[in-house]
Amino acid sequence: MLFYRPHEVEGTARQDWRVEMPSEENITSIALSNSHVVACTSKGYVRVYTTQGTPVRLYRQKNMPVVTCATWKNYVMVVGNAGALSDGTLPPLSILLFFVLRVALTFGQERQNWCTRLKMW
Repeated sequence: MLFYRPHEVEGTARQDWRVEMPSEENITSIALSNSHVVACTSKGYVRVYTTQGTPVRLYRQKNMPVVTCATWKNYVMVVGNAGALSDGTLPPLSILLFFVLRVALTFGQERQNWCTRLKMW
């Protein structure tokens, strides 16, 4: 279950909300942006909700399991395990970056171009 409770602001009513996840799907990591709540699940889904609880996006992670997710302003970064390699070395991590207010995804090599455009790294 995902439960969200905003900080109380004087003069406003508190708007708590909760969302029950489908059976056998557990939340593995969560992040809060300026305007959205992001929940990554054990089934490889990235679920995005507004701070009022309305679901707005649902992505299926290509690489699972999700290692972590983080936000900065309205940007979201999801780090996933890219899977086992045949030579026995540690698997690389994959990075998914997107802007929650519009659809913009990136995988693999495109990550460097995106990071340059976002001026994050």
